[in-house]
Amino acid sequence: MSEVFVDSYYCEHANSKSRVLALLSTPNSPPTLRAVLTCSDRSMAEHAAHVLTQIAASGSGPHVNLEAERVAAALPDAPAASFRKEIEAAIAHDWDAPTTINWAEVHSRYAFEQSDDKGASPSQRDAEFRTPADARLADLSGVVVRIARLEEFHIYDPQRLIAEAAAQNWVPWDEEEDGRQIPVDDPDNLADAAMWILDSGDGLSGADLISQTARGEVLVADSDEVRHWADDPIELSFMSGLKLSTPSES
Repeated sequence: MSEVFVDSYYCEHANSKSRVLALLSTPNSPPTLRAVLTCSDRSMAEHAAHVLTQIAASGSGPHVNLEAERVAAALPDAPAASFRKEIEAAIAHDWDAPTTINWAEVHSRYAFEQSDDKGASPSQRDAEFRTPADARLADLSGVVVRIARLEEFHIYDPQRLIAEAAAQNWVPWDEEEDGRQIPVDDPDNLADAAMWILDSGDGLSGADLISQTARGEVLVADSDEVRHWADDPIELSFMSGLKLSTPSES
């Protein structure tokens, strides 16, 4: 697998044609768009983009393969050939590296210098002004909510998950304190990679969602405090399994 990773595919529509575009991620660089195919049918372009996104995330499977064949059969010859070529790349996770720039080049254009303790973009600087890192609950002018999420995933394709995380600059743990080497697909590394991807707001490639739930509450200054100023540990509990059944008594 290459260092390039396609997050998803999108469409650009004009009066007479539509283009399917791939959104590519590479380590230490901004996301890049690349044209995949052009066709005259808007709905077919959206259909192709949707199927490609599913294949990039989950790989091949009997149902998605069948749907991909339906799309290819409905497209004209030239876009169909491009579609099939992109499917091969998506299944193998092997895309050509795009022409791009390093994030440092982008940051060098800002009116302030980038530093380790300051945000790298103007919006991050504004966020630090509105919500200082050392603020207590009473210091914040807006409503503060605490959201706790519980998610469980079945990682069926570790290499696909690792490729997505690596494209987002994730670095695996490779050595224990005692010097023992840790495989990149060690379960602890997979859990760390999954958390890294989810922190960015993306979905997990090579993994199926098993269950998902969340709890939320509004923090009140008189009785609550934000986590990094809290005196006591924050403990939450979630409901037991909804699919459990209790045998009826005879």
